Amino acid sequence: MKRRINETELTLHVIRAGTPPSVKFNIFSRINRGGLPLTAQEIRNAIYEGGWKKPIRALAEPQAFKSATNGKIKGERMEDVELVLRFAALYSMLWEQPSRASDQNLDDFLNEFVETRCRNWTDAKWDDVTSAFAKAMKYAPKVFKTIAFRKYSAPGQYRRPINRGLFETESVALARRSETELEQLSQRADEVIKMYGHAFNNDTAFTDALLYATGRGAASNKRLEVFESIFTEALK
Repeated sequence: MKRRINETELTLHVIRAGTPPSVKFNIFSRINRGGLPLTAQEIRNAIYEGGWKKPIRALAEPQAFKSATNGKIKGERMEDVELVLRFAALYSMLWEQPSRASDQNLDDFLNEFVETRCRNWTDAKWDDVTSAFAKAMKYAPKVFKTIAFRKYSAPGQYRRPINRGLFETESVALARRSETELEQLSQRADEVIKMYGHAFNNDTAFTDALLYATGRGAASNKRLEVFESIFTEALK
């Protein structure tokens, strides 16, 4: 037994002060296998410092968020924080570029946001995101009624669980619209839902974006494209 111990090879990961956070994240993810594995958001919260944590956490607290999601997002493993973070990262791209890189995965997208993009945000930028998120949470139940953030189900059918990709997409698409437009969309909710159902049942690329590699840029871009088109058509 002593010989086996003495001859055992140990693999050591030396993380120095200058190691990039993205490398730390990957190493943390790979060795995080014993006990109760941490979620990607729990690892992100542990590794990435900065002023993003407090405002993102604050966005997940209001009753409007809990009501819009029917209290289904418990937040026990930071699921609520990740949903809000996905919104902030995608919504803020309005200020930079129109869409995500098609091959970028979700972890890279969110890590880049907390490490670089929002690092030097002013209070005004956080206030913009906060008001945009509140607006989306207010109108999501009005525009999509009982299937807000869920895959389409016809009246009388089983209501599906909240879908993270749809939460990100619908909330951003709503946040990009003015209050006047959102009031009009609320009045035309039945038409919006009808068009959503048509896309869900007939647009293969859209349904694929809800089923396969849903966190990749290509899927995110496709979902947003479809909802932007639905809103524009409904407003006509």
